[in-house]
Amino acid sequence: MDLNQVLNQPYTKATTQKVVRELISNPNKLDELFKVFQYNNVRVCNYAGWIISYIGEKKPELLYKYLPVVIQKLEDKEHSQALIRNIFRTLQFVDIPEKQEGFVLTKGFEFLNNNNSSIAVKVFAMTVISNLSKKYPEIKNELKLSLENQMEHASAGFKCRANKILKN
Repeated sequence: MDLNQVLNQPYTKATTQKVVRELISNPNKLDELFKVFQYNNVRVCNYAGWIISYIGEKKPELLYKYLPVVIQKLEDKEHSQALIRNIFRTLQFVDIPEKQEGFVLTKGFEFLNNNNSSIAVKVFAMTVISNLSKKYPEIKNELKLSLENQMEHASAGFKCRANKILKN
């Protein structure tokens, strides 16, 4: 499978699942995926991010060596909501390297509290923050305030996830 060719075609969930299965079966091909993820145009990077998020869900241990690359993408000024959504979706399934936890928390709160962030970005960011709050309970109050401040005008999806987090 030529990943670059596949990622430059219109993408579907069926194709994505096929690529994910191929990469899980042949983890040595992940280097190729991450080269595309790092150095390609926004559309292809978004698609690679979607694939990475599914790998994170199914086999998070395959991503540990690549997490710095994934996390660094949060700094991109040319990022799309789709890319950020897939990064936070991925991060909810993995153990974030300790030296990058602070950066991820900062970015998580930044996107969670940004009115321009999509609901999906906010929901995945709050989940990542909540996961890290188990290790750093001192951030629970800040997360609680962020969620409560947005509840009145929030979508059903936001409220559902926020209420689950607030109960814990």
